[in-house]
Amino acid sequence: MVREEQLLKRIQELETENEKLRTQLNRRTSGAVDGAAEQTRAKYADRILDTLPDMMTVWTNSGVITDLISSEETNHVGVPSERFIGMNIRELLPEEAYRNVRANLDHVLETKRGSTGRHDLTVDGELRHYENRIWPLDRDKVLCMCRDITEAVRTQKAMNDANKRMKLIEQVVSLGYWFYYSKTNEFYAPDILPVLLERESGADSVNADYYFEHFVHPDDREKARQLLHYNPELGEKDYIEFRIVTDDKVKYLRHRVLRESVEKGHRVVEGYVQDVTPIIERYHELEILKYAVNNASEEIFCCSLDGMFRFANRTFLSHHRITDDVAKYSLNDLKEGQYAPDGFEALVDRLRRNGGVLQNTCSYELPDGESITMESMVYLLDDSFSDQKVVWFFCRDVTERVRQGNELKELNRLMEAILDNIPVYLFVKDPNNEFRYLYWNQSFVKHSGIPASQVIGKTDFEIFPNPADAAHFQRDDLELLKRGELPPFEEEYSVVTGQKRIVNTVKMLVPVEERKLPLLMGISWDITERKVIETELLEAKVKAEQSDQLKTAFLANMSHEIRTPLNAIVGFAKILPEITDEMERASIINIIDTNSDQLLMLINDILDLSKIEAGTIEFVDIPANLTDLCQNIYCTLIEKTAPGVQLVFEGAFDNLVTLCDPGRLSQVIVNLITNAIKFTKEGFIRYGYRLREDRVEFYVADTGLGIPEDKLSTIFTRFTKLNSFIAGTGLGLAICRMIVERQHGKIWAESKLGEGSIFRFNFPYRKC
Repeated sequence: MVREEQLLKRIQELETENEKLRTQLNRRTSGAVDGAAEQTRAKYADRILDTLPDMMTVWTNSGVITDLISSEETNHVGVPSERFIGMNIRELLPEEAYRNVRANLDHVLETKRGSTGRHDLTVDGELRHYENRIWPLDRDKVLCMCRDITEAVRTQKAMNDANKRMKLIEQVVSLGYWFYYSKTNEFYAPDILPVLLERESGADSVNADYYFEHFVHPDDREKARQLLHYNPELGEKDYIEFRIVTDDKVKYLRHRVLRESVEKGHRVVEGYVQDVTPIIERYHELEILKYAVNNASEEIFCCSLDGMFRFANRTFLSHHRITDDVAKYSLNDLKEGQYAPDGFEALVDRLRRNGGVLQNTCSYELPDGESITMESMVYLLDDSFSDQKVVWFFCRDVTERVRQGNELKELNRLMEAILDNIPVYLFVKDPNNEFRYLYWNQSFVKHSGIPASQVIGKTDFEIFPNPADAAHFQRDDLELLKRGELPPFEEEYSVVTGQKRIVNTVKMLVPVEERKLPLLMGISWDITERKVIETELLEAKVKAEQSDQLKTAFLANMSHEIRTPLNAIVGFAKILPEITDEMERASIINIIDTNSDQLLMLINDILDLSKIEAGTIEFVDIPANLTDLCQNIYCTLIEKTAPGVQLVFEGAFDNLVTLCDPGRLSQVIVNLITNAIKFTKEGFIRYGYRLREDRVEFYVADTGLGIPEDKLSTIFTRFTKLNSFIAGTGLGLAICRMIVERQHGKIWAESKLGEGSIFRFNFPYRKC
């Protein structure tokens, strides 16, 4: 009963809001009729509510549900009504939905007026959209009506998406709607007018007369004014194309009038406009390309992979007397072998194997009996329209070039008979034909290694292996052609063997009748050997000067290297008598001994070098056990090795005895290991030997600083020091080289900067 009373009360309130309408409609209706209406509402209230699709509930102001007015079928919260009666909406709704509904409820309580809000719920795994309408019922109750608007939301979204797509399409194709209002004589086109007229975005309309006079091309103004009138008889063909000019740029517009209407006595014309400038420009480009292709002197045609023609230009059609549709013909319908000597299928196979490109030369007879020679470039390409492969032919008539080549061959044979024995290199080029060679005498063949048969009719770029040489020759030829003469000059180039040759060359122009440009004749003679001698003399001079410089640097360095240990010996010897502490005395004595050894080694190096250079050094060959020799060296040098560096003797033999000077051999090995100790701060120093056929090979490898590649060729030279900050005379490796070479051996080094070095030397193995 309470439910019916509340419903009747709400219905009365709604009726009160529409009192004016009811009064107008029932102006002639008696009061008895109003009473009957009230009885009808009371009688059918429940039935009316049960037919409503909306979920109607009554809440307290705090959001507690007190009643479900509509049918149970409208319940969409997932909880039966007998359970949610008495529950707060916070307990039924997800957090976000609750916030939206609660905000709407608070607005109703604040304004004391009905309000509409929205919220979303997931029902049976599907997101649904709802509209919640809330009205105040009395001081502490509200009525909430929830309606499922999912389909409406989806429909609206679909419409919005469709509008976005339409806008995007309009932007892509430069399409937009326009309206002409006769009352104001203005065109209104907010979407496309700023783009067409290149105005600021706010310019969405323009006066029609101003538009025609200031933007429309003068030749198109009369035609453009037809936009102001709709001609229904033309139907779909009712479009007008004209040009507009903005900032000296011409744009092509296509207009179509859709309809004409009358609003308040004034005409309104509606239509659309499309900027077809890119289309017109592409069309013009295609027309230009079509004109160029059809008027080219070359044959240009295209075939599908079955040999059927897809396209042929005018030159091809004229050569082959084809007057009807070329698509009716196949390449096989032409004379066999004209464009594909081995058949079209074989040509396609060759194209596939050759990366889709082939160059070919063929000769054939035209229908009028004339023979021509064609040079063809053939391409296997993708046809974007059919998604299939097609074969394109670009054929140039080289008949005249071939004829001239034949004539030049005759001239060459005549000249060869006379000039083949001349001991100079003689050549002739044709400036009329890309400076292609007409003659190349036998002396030039022997000099360059290129047969004359591979030269005649070709350019320098096709002959010489180095393009830079060819470019240089061409520059000289062009300069001669420009100036008329050139003085003799010297030039260097590479022959086919890769060897560099130097020649003196004289080039001159030889006028010939019936030729626009004179022929170019050149004479060259080889001066490579003379240049080599000059270079060797110059290098000898430089080496002598460098030797003097190195000797000067050596003397300065030796002064320092001798003075340093000598100062230490003299200085510490003077203070030694004053030292009473035994450990300190021992340390000073050790310093004196070390510097004495260093000074003695410097003096020995100088004496050894002078003896070797003077040829007075003596070698005493005796049987020597190489393993014992290496182990003795190990015992001597292990104490001199820096911490963190491992000295390793890699013994390959237990007992290898050879005839040699063990003292000099030890001197070489010790010098190499001492060098390694100087330049190795961590890692290892490995040394050893091996027997290679009839020679003994020693090696010393380290993980030190390494040697720059450009210095490897000079490290065995006298007075050479790679690092001025490390003690040494620069003689050690030079002495090693001289000792090894005097023993008929060889010494060399391999190194990478920052990774280490390996020194090797060998000498003959003499069994004893």
